[in-house]
Amino acid sequence: MIKRFSLLIVILLVLGLAACQGGKTKGNLMGVVTREGTGDPVPNPVLIIGRVLKSPTVPDFTVHGDTEGRFEVTLLEGNYTVQIGTSISGPFFEWPDPVPVEGGKTTIRAFQIPPDI
Repeated sequence: MIKRFSLLIVILLVLGLAACQGGKTKGNLMGVVTREGTGDPVPNPVLIIGRVLKSPTVPDFTVHGDTEGRFEVTLLEGNYTVQIGTSISGPFFEWPDPVPVEGGKTTIRAFQIPPDI
């Protein structure tokens, strides 16, 4: 009896977390990655985008930019951390400020990374 009750509680918690995330609207984050100092675009940048408040139902996103350093991704509304690199194996530069994404809107950011990344 206790096992069934415990299983029911776990199922309700999982469904509750999923419902909380399901009520949020999505927005876009787009922009360009350039080199600090020169302003040259960083070809094929890799961005790791994660929620400031981590959630088991919202994983980090890995986004690959194009040859001109441009990227675009659709995310649930919220505040995100951004790490930027030139290769999936790193190293990565962590953007110092959270990036807000509003539901139904597009957030545009120009990220500059140090020359040694």
